[in-house]
Amino acid sequence: MEAVAEEVVEVPVGAMAVGVSSRFWRQHEEESTLGLFTPFLVCLGAGDLDSQSFRHCISQSLLFFQAFIRVYDQFIAEEYSFRGEEIKSIIRRFRASLAGDILPRYATVFENWGLELPNDGSIHRATAEYRDFLLKIASGEVLGGNTERRTAYTLAAIVSFLRLYQHLTDIIRAYPLTTSNHIYKQWLDFYSSEEIEKLADGNEYLLDQLSLRYLCPGELELTDGLYHRAMELQLKFFASQPICQPTVVPLARAQDLNKVTIFSDFDMTCSVNDSVAVLGKLVVFKSAFSPYPSYVLSGVLRNLSNEYIKGFKDCINRIRSSSVPGEVFDYDGLKEAIEEVAAFEKWANDLVTNLMILKNLDLDAIKLAGRYYHPLQKGCRQFFEKIVSNENPKIDVHIISYCWSGDLIRSAFSPGLDTVLNIHSNELATEVCIRTGKTVTTGEIVKKVESPFEKLETFKKILEGHERRSSSGSSSSSGGGGQGKHLKVYIGGEVGDILCLVEADIGIVLGASINLVRLGKHFGLSFVPLIQGLVDIQMGLGFWRPLCGTLYTVGCWAEIEAFILGL
Repeated sequence: MEAVAEEVVEVPVGAMAVGVSSRFWRQHEEESTLGLFTPFLVCLGAGDLDSQSFRHCISQSLLFFQAFIRVYDQFIAEEYSFRGEEIKSIIRRFRASLAGDILPRYATVFENWGLELPNDGSIHRATAEYRDFLLKIASGEVLGGNTERRTAYTLAAIVSFLRLYQHLTDIIRAYPLTTSNHIYKQWLDFYSSEEIEKLADGNEYLLDQLSLRYLCPGELELTDGLYHRAMELQLKFFASQPICQPTVVPLARAQDLNKVTIFSDFDMTCSVNDSVAVLGKLVVFKSAFSPYPSYVLSGVLRNLSNEYIKGFKDCINRIRSSSVPGEVFDYDGLKEAIEEVAAFEKWANDLVTNLMILKNLDLDAIKLAGRYYHPLQKGCRQFFEKIVSNENPKIDVHIISYCWSGDLIRSAFSPGLDTVLNIHSNELATEVCIRTGKTVTTGEIVKKVESPFEKLETFKKILEGHERRSSSGSSSSSGGGGQGKHLKVYIGGEVGDILCLVEADIGIVLGASINLVRLGKHFGLSFVPLIQGLVDIQMGLGFWRPLCGTLYTVGCWAEIEAFILGL
């Protein structure tokens, strides 16, 4: 480690072996990106952030670097049980780099904006939370431990800060309009600088070495918790920055907004698995009580699945080969093409009904399968629970699905959400078995939502109901309570969602299927990352409206939550 002590701050980017610090970052990288959806960073990326808000943020951020120097000084003064001078030599280099290179460069940002150095009297609550958290780790108030362990714990909180800021500013600098004349380019360049990169690499290297030598598996888990908590506090710091201007995020708090209606598909959007697969397992399980052995039913289901996949793929290929790709969004052409998809979906449902493979399924077993074997996507339940718990009258939620069983969907959302979400889907017809007294399926599907057109019809009927209630409420109210925008958000990722996605004011594509992207682009649809769309709209380059030819892509439900509800 002595050789490293002379060069730790100059570790080349990407030259270090994968250690705990890299593992921590990979585990939390997705969450780190949520900072981009805060009003502060959306406005900063758009280049229209109020100068007072920017001054406040950079003056507060200086206090973080001062806290780093403080803990570096503390550990330089302490005693280590093994090779302490080498560890101290490395930490001295961290301090020298921070005090001699990084802070002077940061000072130029202050000078350019005419700022004075902040004092403790002006510290923001969110700033104090991270600073105090860091100092308590270093002093042993959080987890205790000897000097080596406390150093590793503290480095985890520092590295989390450095990597988060690097990651966010690197993304913002890549925005198409973040050019050389961007008003906040100097601040963005600072966090993407070679000096910050070397400091982060050096801290990560020492964290990896100390973790390898001194931390047991349980302590590594605790260290990961500190890393994550430090990131949460910094995201909270961005979210709490005072903003004195209209912003497009979070959507639910927009001042000119009267109502937001959120629509979502279920299979592979809310759920991890397709509901057909869950019901298929029940069909095979049922074989123990039927004259057909399990391998026969498994074979039937496998053949049906292969036939459906091949048929659907052929359907999309026929559509693409029978029409000319367009550069401008062609809604009429898309609707005409979707008629073939609708016909195929109805044929597939008729085939399942005619084969009667869904007959004699126990309704209680379907509900149990939905609750315990049909998991929701990470962040999905939390998003809907926040809407329900806040009882926000602005937000209304509807699930529109091809799923054959509404009971399966409701059970997947239980407990708690099954009785409050509006579910629109097909249902399995049932009857009471005379022999057992149980409610079982007849094999018939009560078909309500079979195709993209029926999804769209359900979508429009819901909105018509809102309009009638709004009109009735406005006419009976003397205060004009019905005034304001009503935005429609649709969340989906399959071809069956495409008409609802384009008819919504905001069509959000989550985990898009290849077929959806190919078909959409063939008819001139654009797929834009949601965060880029937010920045464009914040800049005044567009606005939310249906049939605009743009769909917005996200990678997880957490991004949707950050956009609509905020952090």
